Amino acid sequence: MAACGKLPTLPRRAPVRLQSRPADTLPPSDPTLAGPDPCLAAIAATWLAHAGATPVAQRLSVIWNPRLQTTAGTACARTSVIELNPRLDAISHSQVLRTLRHEAAHLLAHWRAGRRRIKVHGPEWRQACADLGIPGEPACHDLPLPRRKVTRKYTYQCPACCFVAHRVRPFSRYTACYRCCQRHNNGRYDHRFRFVLTSEPVRPA
Repeated sequence: MAACGKLPTLPRRAPVRLQSRPADTLPPSDPTLAGPDPCLAAIAATWLAHAGATPVAQRLSVIWNPRLQTTAGTACARTSVIELNPRLDAISHSQVLRTLRHEAAHLLAHWRAGRRRIKVHGPEWRQACADLGIPGEPACHDLPLPRRKVTRKYTYQCPACCFVAHRVRPFSRYTACYRCCQRHNNGRYDHRFRFVLTSEPVRPA
């Protein structure tokens, strides 16, 4: 994405109202797109500020990450950083902005929730999507990005409700069934519902 240039100096008697550029008028980017994009950060910050999340907007940064392969974008609520897959720019400029809204909605949803734990694509995120102009946004993309098959080699089970969880990586030592903790202990961790490992990869001798 081309870097932001300085606006031309205008006569004082010619007031101008700046408008957001439509998706189709965004400048094309270099194929080796990588690093911070202050233009996209400014656009997303405007959306978040209009939604009331001014603190998030003030510290927001948007980064093109060439290491992303199968993922269109990511958002980190702790750092207010959005990372985008550079391949999006080759698909369409409108898709860049839609993915940016999708990830900005994650930041907005977590900011509104505060310390409360929420689901990644739960009702809070869906409401944030609607507030940012993409109501009905799907949780997963169907973009022509490479797909990666991941084998979930670890299987865990809740000793109370028998819920089975298949994992690519092992759970941390103190991971319990969220539904049981929510139902029986007001959402707080309870060792009675700690997941039990029932199968793991066979390691070579």
